[in-house]
Amino acid sequence: MARCKIITFMTLFLIFVCTVTNVDASELIFCNLTNSDGLSQTSINTIYQDSLDYIWIGTKNGLNKYNSFEFDIYNKGLSEKRNIIDGNITSIIEDLNNNLWVGTYDGISKINLKTDKITNYTTNNSMLSSNKIMDINVNNKGDIVIATTNGLNLYDFNNDNFIPLRDQSLNTSDTKILSVEFYNDNEIYMISKNIFLNMI
Repeated sequence: MARCKIITFMTLFLIFVCTVTNVDASELIFCNLTNSDGLSQTSINTIYQDSLDYIWIGTKNGLNKYNSFEFDIYNKGLSEKRNIIDGNITSIIEDLNNNLWVGTYDGISKINLKTDKITNYTTNNSMLSSNKIMDINVNNKGDIVIATTNGLNLYDFNNDNFIPLRDQSLNTSDTKILSVEFYNDNEIYMISKNIFLNMI
């Protein structure tokens, strides 16, 4: 599923549909947004709208925050305020504490939407099982799970760290988790390279 998401959003340009309430399809207005409008890169991997109504666009070269008028770009090596762990964005989601979790091919960045503070996590400074993040999901209780190329991880709020969730029945080739979903907040469903499985 993660691959489907990536392919869906990977385009040469980004099209936003600007709609007015109660209009029919013939009255839709399409606005094309490209590099010339401030987008950091035109290969889009993922897109997300946060609780403050900002649109976050994850590209292969930078995270873009869009307010309907202009872009703020977050990327590796930028100023401290916008310095995320890596520019190749794979997943974006907001938790119940207004933190935006940004998965990349080189770790995770957590952006506090109220303070703009960024915390970066890798295998060097945390128990994260792999730096290659494939998917992140949050359930209604606030639990955060991270799918990586080396298994699943649960975020530990008390220690600001990660707990690897291991299934001993998995072969090494099955530990690359492509996508993760919650069911009824208690069950986790995962898609790996070769199998579909669930964890309670």
